[in-house]
Amino acid sequence: MPFPLSLRAAMLAAGVENGYLSPRMKTVTQVLCAFLLAFAAGCGERGSPPAEPAGPRAQTAAPDGFVVYQRGPDLYSLEIGGTEKILAKNASWPRVSPDGRWVACVSGREIRRIGMESGAVETLTTADAPRAVCWSADGAAVFFTDGRTVRRCEVRTGASVTVLDGREVMELDVAPGERLLAATVKRFGYAVWAFTLPGGNGTKLAAGCSASLSPDGTLATVNVDGHRELALMDPSGATERGRIRAPAGMRLDNQFWSNNQDWLVVVSEGDARNVYLQRSDNGAVVRVTQSGDCDRPDLWVRQSAPAGARAGGGE
Repeated sequence: MPFPLSLRAAMLAAGVENGYLSPRMKTVTQVLCAFLLAFAAGCGERGSPPAEPAGPRAQTAAPDGFVVYQRGPDLYSLEIGGTEKILAKNASWPRVSPDGRWVACVSGREIRRIGMESGAVETLTTADAPRAVCWSADGAAVFFTDGRTVRRCEVRTGASVTVLDGREVMELDVAPGERLLAATVKRFGYAVWAFTLPGGNGTKLAAGCSASLSPDGTLATVNVDGHRELALMDPSGATERGRIRAPAGMRLDNQFWSNNQDWLVVVSEGDARNVYLQRSDNGAVVRVTQSGDCDRPDLWVRQSAPAGARAGGGE
């Protein structure tokens, strides 16, 4: 059977096709080349995936709310069904506060929050090598990565403390009560881990990426099966509770659970990277952007506040 073009190129580079190796070494090299190419197509730097399928993808009614996301070096916001607006220049990793009033992000070495209505920009703290942020469920703190540490910053005072050390965390989310941290960890590939707080004792949930938590903290997400499925894991027992499948012909990335149990926000993989909203019950999606260059979205859904709901935003 002919090998795929990418594998054949790798074999040529290794001398397999040119007769430089013995039959035994040729077989070993073929297996090694296939393994390396499969790894390269994983959750990090990947080869070119299929283009985003053409045609309408809206399979369900969108919720009432807004999304925030990256486009190149800048952040944008979009009221669902409305017009896109620029939120901040030279910033990344937008995450909406529980009350929808603020967006936390990384800008250079600063961890900032931006007022959704006022546009006011506040620097919460600084870091040596920040990458990702998330809010505590009560809105009182912002968690952020700083090199091989994860730190917690109190919004009111700006005071920060280390809550996890010695791990290269690429994505993170925190459960209500700050009892648990879900994180995508990079070490010989990517895997989603659950860390208890305080203390930082860790349990590997599954190989993959796109770590986030359901609003009640009982399920963690792991992007699996070549980004065609999202595994829902019990973070306390590292057991799988179900899967959300991407629509046929689509591969999805950057999954992040919104403040509503029914909705996640995702990005389509391929030549066009657009923001979609996805149902957690049946996987149905609705597209909300058209630019084709979006990344790291977050979704905030307007909903009735339950008894004892958090105020959020640190005010």
